[in-house]
Amino acid sequence: MCLHGMTQNNNKCFDSVLSSILPKDTFVEQRTLLLGVNLTVILFNSIYSGLLPIFEVLVMEVDALILKNYKGFDKDRIQKSKRQSLPSTKLFRRKQKARKKAKLV
Repeated sequence: MCLHGMTQNNNKCFDSVLSSILPKDTFVEQRTLLLGVNLTVILFNSIYSGLLPIFEVLVMEVDALILKNYKGFDKDRIQKSKRQSLPSTKLFRRKQKARKKAKLV
């Protein structure tokens, strides 16, 4: 997943989140697609914490374990994004890509 558009093309990242909710090879009706897109927008912009207000509106009880897990998901995603946007990590990926390309030639 992306954070502030720093790790991937925003459209590809959004598509990745959507595909994790609604697989591309499964046909869904328009209402299901709309729900999936709305959930994707929430997850893409606010991470998992964005779901908590929805649970409140639906009068769903959110226990401490769910909160702990959501905060953990959010923390992991942010750490991964920061790590992937480091110059040293980007350089490593470029070198790795060049090595793979050299093997093919």
